[in-house]
Amino acid sequence: MKTILAVLMLVAAPMFAQTEYKESPYAGELLGNAAEGQDHFVIIEHKCGAGCQDCALLFISYSRVKMLSPSLFNKVWPKIHLKEYDHAGVYFDKWDIDTGKLYLKAYANNTSPTKGFSYEWRVAYDLRSNTFTVGPRTNFSPTSD
Repeated sequence: MKTILAVLMLVAAPMFAQTEYKESPYAGELLGNAAEGQDHFVIIEHKCGAGCQDCALLFISYSRVKMLSPSLFNKVWPKIHLKEYDHAGVYFDKWDIDTGKLYLKAYANNTSPTKGFSYEWRVAYDLRSNTFTVGPRTNFSPTSD
């Protein structure tokens, strides 16, 4: 029942915020479900505030819908260890179903005139084990000298 409610909330999200859906290529063989037919993953990207974005990850087949993560931001962010920021989030980068990976980008910025920054991290999410790795911080862009 919790999964159904979570899916309904995400499907209804377009009424409240900007939402985009990213569907993976066929993924049945990745999970050993070749007989299922049209197994695939879906990312639901949604804006969750001013400058903030989050993603939910679902698995969909003919026989079930499974919420793998209602908030990828909540899974990724504790690994980033950044405390002072104005905006932060995660967004979809690309699918690599052949290797069982989903790539995301995590970002954070601070618009302070004296301590401004803009950081980004590449996140590799393993679809088989539901684990992820966070790459090194990139795109350092100070807003002042």
